[in-house]
Amino acid sequence: MRFQHAQATVNQHTEIVTACCWTPENDVITCSDDNTIVRWRMDGEVVGKVTSVDTFVTSVDWVPSVGKQSADMFVIACTDGTFRIMSKNGREEKKVQASDAGAIISLKWNYDGTALVTAGEDGSVKVYSRSGNLRSTLANTGIIYPVMLPARVGRKDIQWKAHDGPILCIDWNPINNRVISGGEDRVFRVWDGFGRQLYQSPVCEHVITSIAWSPKGDMFAVGAFNMLRL
Repeated sequence: MRFQHAQATVNQHTEIVTACCWTPENDVITCSDDNTIVRWRMDGEVVGKVTSVDTFVTSVDWVPSVGKQSADMFVIACTDGTFRIMSKNGREEKKVQASDAGAIISLKWNYDGTALVTAGEDGSVKVYSRSGNLRSTLANTGIIYPVMLPARVGRKDIQWKAHDGPILCIDWNPINNRVISGGEDRVFRVWDGFGRQLYQSPVCEHVITSIAWSPKGDMFAVGAFNMLRL
């Protein structure tokens, strides 16, 4: 399995890129420890700064566009235990205190944009409505780093050894049924829906902190310190 990749030549951020996601227009949104959120074109051109935030962002996800529902907002997870629903122009629409016992490390919309799942340092997985109201809470005994929602429910669980160290980011595309993962071992890997490895990257200079499929499943973005790779 071979991949073509491009790395942005312009460094818009001054600190590590901690999260990235795709927009419906195939642009990329990146969040950084410099407290800025930036939008990019696929060719690496900077569209501009979306907004600045008063906390550190750990995860970002754009709401899916399904039917008549508009895809004009995204959500960010923060180290202060909140997640924030943002308009596409960077205006904070709602802030939810999801945890009082640590950071929210990961979040993900389901595939029709009706539910949001969060996970974090308090070891809990929580499901929220589109408007940010808590629906249910699942308990866990350890810190949860990445989380994602399947396209179908009721499938038997599959577990496999994926990285030499903690897995920091993961994404699954329902169109191609492939999973990408990145971790502290400084590599990212591509898997099929049965857990078979299709690709392993060379060892990068820094740990892989964010990873995301494009909506069509033909590209994915990888973020690390001073790096955004498509």
